[in-house]
Amino acid sequence: MTVDIIGTLVTVYVHGVAKATISQGSWSFDPGIEIWKEKICNVDIARAPLRDTPFNKSRSQIKLQEVAAAKLPLVASDIGLYTDIEHGKNGYLVKTADDWFNALEELVLNPQKRKAMGEEAYRFVAENRTIQKNWTKYRDMILDMTKNSNS
Repeated sequence: MTVDIIGTLVTVYVHGVAKATISQGSWSFDPGIEIWKEKICNVDIARAPLRDTPFNKSRSQIKLQEVAAAKLPLVASDIGLYTDIEHGKNGYLVKTADDWFNALEELVLNPQKRKAMGEEAYRFVAENRTIQKNWTKYRDMILDMTKNSNS
């Protein structure tokens, strides 16, 4: 069985013992959408290992939306960024090395869970994060900003 995981190089330690090293392998970034689609379609699990810093907390949830579009589960650091993840339902939020190991192990060993979680992430994003569902929020925000700037 081969399971491909997208993300940066990380070694998972459990009780001080290295349990797994996960690398991005030959995966490289190319901003072309066709290359991205080709790469993302060959991945089984996405992850977002982030340190708890002000910069990382200011990021958007775009990675969740991108991988959800490909029906992939996301395992992400629980730093308050990925608020759309319902732990265990459409992804995993993890804090410790044990959490990382357990979440990845469960998804690697359970393809049905991986598929169901990816489907749920897709459903959530399709129902809640599309332009069609949110355009009025952006319109109102822009109108409010222009109204306030004319005062």
